[in-house]
Amino acid sequence: MQGGELIIAPTKNYNDIESAWKKNKEEVNLIYENDVDIKSILSYELINEFTKPNIIFDKELTESRQKERLDRVSRFQGTVLANELIVDTNNRITDSVLLKLKSLRFESERRLGYEKAADKFREYLGAFFVVSILLFLLFSFFYIYRGNYFENL
Repeated sequence: MQGGELIIAPTKNYNDIESAWKKNKEEVNLIYENDVDIKSILSYELINEFTKPNIIFDKELTESRQKERLDRVSRFQGTVLANELIVDTNNRITDSVLLKLKSLRFESERRLGYEKAADKFREYLGAFFVVSILLFLLFSFFYIYRGNYFENL
């Protein structure tokens, strides 16, 4: 972002700080042929002192823009109108029909609230408790009214 405007440029046009220092050293070596000369060393140190990054990665802005762009992408391909027949019996299922069926399944699960794993876990946990209660009642009945089943295995 530069002045509120997005500028896209190839990454080869930019240097990280280490490669900038290397380029600074090469430029100083072109001017001063003796790299142990005090002028060469001072020039290099002075240039490196003022060489600071001028492009900063903004993670929050990048992630918000990526999320914004992903939200704009349709998860579904094709459009199914209300009461439209997707596939009839004895018809072949093509790729487009399969995509529509998968979209239908996803949307129906989303509307029922099954899009999260926690919802599925709660559903299975509830079923487990119902079955456990029924088994408890069954074995309680057998223990109370048919106790001899437990005594004579």
